[in-house]
Amino acid sequence: MLAYHRQWCEGPASGRLVLPQSMKLLPLYINCILKNDAVSGSDMTVDDRSFLMQVVTVMDIPSSAGFFYPRLIPLQDINVDSDELPSFICCTSDNIRDDGVYLLEIWCSSP
Repeated sequence: MLAYHRQWCEGPASGRLVLPQSMKLLPLYINCILKNDAVSGSDMTVDDRSFLMQVVTVMDIPSSAGFFYPRLIPLQDINVDSDELPSFICCTSDNIRDDGVYLLEIWCSSP
């Protein structure tokens, strides 16, 4: 990261870390991976954890992003006259209202 800052950022260093747009969510995804059952599932059987590890290694990028950080869709903001879905929100307590209705996209290993 520091090498990126020295090479590509212009002007004096202001003491803050400047990241490329593609790496801004990297800490979030790393935290999601570390908390996932495939890596740290202590209450799982060895078979279940090895199955999850095998499934994760063969996932494509969109599937793995949905597996590690599921998307949340606010259903109370749907416009019934439009064909478009509302935009996804981050799964944080700051974005969830008590009177809201949400759809959580989850990954399922088998039908």
